Amino acid sequence: EGGEHMQRSEGKTALERMGVGPKLWLCLGFTLAILFVKNIFFGIAVIVASVFVVVHEDKLGLFKVILMTSLVLFVSMYGIYGTMAPGLDKASEPVWFYIGSLPYWRSGIDYATRYYFNVVPLMCALFPLITSIDMGDLGALLRKMGLSQRAAFVFIDSFQLIAQLSRDMQQIKDAQMARGLRVDGNVFQRLKAFVPIMVPVVANSLIKIQDQAVALETRGFNAPGDKTVYRELSYTKTDSFVRMASIFLGLGAICYRVLVVAAVVKPLSGAIS
Repeated sequence: EGGEHMQRSEGKTALERMGVGPKLWLCLGFTLAILFVKNIFFGIAVIVASVFVVVHEDKLGLFKVILMTSLVLFVSMYGIYGTMAPGLDKASEPVWFYIGSLPYWRSGIDYATRYYFNVVPLMCALFPLITSIDMGDLGALLRKMGLSQRAAFVFIDSFQLIAQLSRDMQQIKDAQMARGLRVDGNVFQRLKAFVPIMVPVVANSLIKIQDQAVALETRGFNAPGDKTVYRELSYTKTDSFVRMASIFLGLGAICYRVLVVAAVVKPLSGAIS
């Protein structure tokens, strides 16, 4: 058993070696903390720590999608809400500052900040955790939690299907480009190149679905009787510490929000209304 555990851990990063259960607890803890603490400084700290973890775990390539999404949200939310300021009485509130000829009001910036620092820190925090989850371990955990084999299979296969379609699409796109297909240019050129790429992707997906159905039937997926889980989940002392820290983080965030709403304690500096 020790040799098997060593073989599984070989070549994996610290986050990948962490058990799937503690990762789910971390996801819950960060979600509760970000939604209930509502603090700019805490949100910035979560973003910076998440970027550090992503770089350390060598996941920066895929994380660029999150960064681009965060940048688009920043420009759109602060650009739109800062100038429009929903519910603002422009006659009574002075302009906070100007960018060119566009006026920006503080209430509009506060409105954008309220939603931006709920969404972006959560995306950054959950990204390294979710992308490092082993789907086999997650399936075993769901089965041990009492979820039916069909529901567990559909849940796990949905995540794997997205990644598989992305890889197939990139491979077919590269193959078609090697044959002279132009995939860049104006909108009409891109739409023209869409069909030669999507038709093989769909056909390849149908073939893989059929192969998967045959494989499941061969392994007795629909056979009557109780199903067993061959994969044993083992947790370390670090996993137990992470689990307890996640529970403490979530409960602490809930208690903090309750005390702030009840006016027992004052919000921390940088609090978002």
